[in-house]
Amino acid sequence: MKRQRTDSGVDHGWMGAMNRAMRWCLFLGIIGFIVAQYVPLIQKNHRLRKSLSEWKESESRLASVHAANRKRIHDLKENPVVIERTAREMLQLARPGESVVTFLNPTGAGPSSSPSPAAPAAVVTPALGTVR
Repeated sequence: MKRQRTDSGVDHGWMGAMNRAMRWCLFLGIIGFIVAQYVPLIQKNHRLRKSLSEWKESESRLASVHAANRKRIHDLKENPVVIERTAREMLQLARPGESVVTFLNPTGAGPSSSPSPAAPAAVVTPALGTVR
């Protein structure tokens, strides 16, 4: 036989209060368990999104470098002015009437250190064909 529930205002005493408290504790425990299961996933998602944005920045930076290199390669293959200038810079050659300025680093010093007073800062050579 089914028991009928009546809202007759019957006071169940401390058992009724305990029953309500247990239900609330069970409800809060379930919510806490669900949150505890999803917090690591949310943190992992955040890390992956940050990593993805860094990769996208790197990819766009590399794409711009790639485009610049492709243009440089095309110019080196097709443009005689660029070819001549690059060859003169690499081989330290000069046209007649040009002066070449060569900056020297002191012996054993890196590019960021200041030159010592004993070492010359630059050597200017009139164009005689090659520069040393």
